[in-house]
Amino acid sequence: QQGQAGQTKMAATRKNDKLFSSMLSSFADVLLFDPQKRIVVYWFVLIPCSIVHDLIPLPESYFSNKGNVFNQYFVKLSWAWTLLLTTLFIASTSYVYTLANTSAVLKHMSRLFVGTAIWFVCTSVFDTILHWTGSCSNLDYNSDKRTCVKAGHVWDGFDISGHAFLLSFCALLITSELSVLKTWDKIQDALEEKSEERGGSKGKKRGKNTKKKSEERGGSKGKKR
Repeated sequence: QQGQAGQTKMAATRKNDKLFSSMLSSFADVLLFDPQKRIVVYWFVLIPCSIVHDLIPLPESYFSNKGNVFNQYFVKLSWAWTLLLTTLFIASTSYVYTLANTSAVLKHMSRLFVGTAIWFVCTSVFDTILHWTGSCSNLDYNSDKRTCVKAGHVWDGFDISGHAFLLSFCALLITSELSVLKTWDKIQDALEEKSEERGGSKGKKRGKNTKKKSEERGGSKGKKR
């Protein structure tokens, strides 16, 4: 009776897991649409808004102040937050669908190193463009932006918004990593099949080992006789 109750409980748990995985995959399929389409949407939002902001400056408010808490602790540190969350997500999900294969998990984690390299190169290029296309409001500090701003002056040049790029890049990276949830229900089925195959192979090995041991015991008894 206890064995039947345990099997019934396991079957119910599997059914609930499959239902949850199916709902999760459906939810992800609706929200996480194609990355190329997402990039187009970002372009159509960012470019017109940037033009409007240049032509019609926004009124002064708490959010237009660079010292606001959201800018200081979330926007400026957005790459750190993104790395923290995506590292935990990739590590946990890849650990599941690779069946705890450490080398495979590390290969999946390497995508974050590539993303970090892209972020560093792009922001460096933006700073270089701003330096070579700009000049200081006081020509005595026209050597570079840092010297100019530190002296209390304004460096005017072609400034590609690093914050706009960073937030867009973080959003693209997070959604691309979340796309694994689209096929999570299929992954669960595949994992169950693999676990059953492993269980069957282990059972066969145990049977062979038991058979060998019994044959060895029988042979040793025959020799003693």
